[in-house]
Amino acid sequence: MFLMMVCLLAGLAMAPAMADDALVSAATPIVDKLMNAMATNNYEQYVQPWDPAMNIRTQLTKEAFSHQCQQTKMMMGAMKSKSFYSIVDFSQGGQTYKVVQWKASFEKSPQPLYIRLVLSKKEGKYLVAGHWVKNVTMEQDMKNAGQPR
Repeated sequence: MFLMMVCLLAGLAMAPAMADDALVSAATPIVDKLMNAMATNNYEQYVQPWDPAMNIRTQLTKEAFSHQCQQTKMMMGAMKSKSFYSIVDFSQGGQTYKVVQWKASFEKSPQPLYIRLVLSKKEGKYLVAGHWVKNVTMEQDMKNAGQPR
């Protein structure tokens, strides 16, 4: 499955956040842009909203992105629908991040999958710090890994 998480490491502090309509409204077009970029194999569109501190062009080359797009299409197919699921706050190294999650259905997946968008906020603007699609929520991942909640 597509996995590009640059900032999630052991030792982070995590807490559930209240649903924030303004955050969801800001995050939705970003995740739509990323998912569309994956569906159309558009690297420039995918890397554009990322936080420069994540060094996405170094972490994810154009060739690796293309390969991930092909694998995603083969394994999951196209996204059919998504609905807001949750927001989780976490901090690492003095930086606070927002993880916005959507529950999504894909053509080739019999089970729902979760789209995660990790956002940092700089100068009043949300930037991508991580993005991936998984078969469990972040809360489940952290519980399974024995991380603090």
